[in-house]
Amino acid sequence: MEATTTAVEHDAKRDTITDKAIAKLKAEPGKRLEWADTVVPQLRLRVSDKGAKHWSVIYRVSGAGDGGKKGPMRRMSLGDYPRVTIAKARDAARDALDVAEKGFNPAVQRKTEAIARNERTFEAVAERFIDEYAKEEQKEWKSTKAYLDTYVVPHWRGRPVDEIKRSDVNALLVKVRAQAIERARERAKKAGKPRTDERHELSGL
Repeated sequence: MEATTTAVEHDAKRDTITDKAIAKLKAEPGKRLEWADTVVPQLRLRVSDKGAKHWSVIYRVSGAGDGGKKGPMRRMSLGDYPRVTIAKARDAARDALDVAEKGFNPAVQRKTEAIARNERTFEAVAERFIDEYAKEEQKEWKSTKAYLDTYVVPHWRGRPVDEIKRSDVNALLVKVRAQAIERARERAKKAGKPRTDERHELSGL
């Protein structure tokens, strides 16, 4: 059963959302409070009876209604407080309202952008590399995939490939090489054959 939402009573001319004011907000069992910001009126903060606090923005898309009028009222989530601060919530609300005023649905745009970001993450590109190139061109493609999954993907997971610089690649290569050398030395030590020549240490990958 959905909780009943009650608007927070406050003086719209004087009271603004502050961290101190938020700390005092408490909803009764089975209910939730909603505070409309006075700085960005379309910004809302909902407080559940469990104490959870969540930001959202209400908006209407220009030209989405009959006769070119604004469309129906919609609500878009902006994240939880305090992870999303008051300032960040206001900025996000303003951005969403600006998009809606230009005739686009900010919720749809955000989802589209998220999909595009996911397609550009290193792990997504690495997967396409294996499927579209390695499997077709390399007999040992499984080894290539194992190297990527073991040494590279964990390091750059979630990172857009266009944000990975040459210096990042060099730094990772140095790290992987150092780890491989250390593993090779440990194996040689256990076998009773200490190695001092590093020319073949990378065989430890």
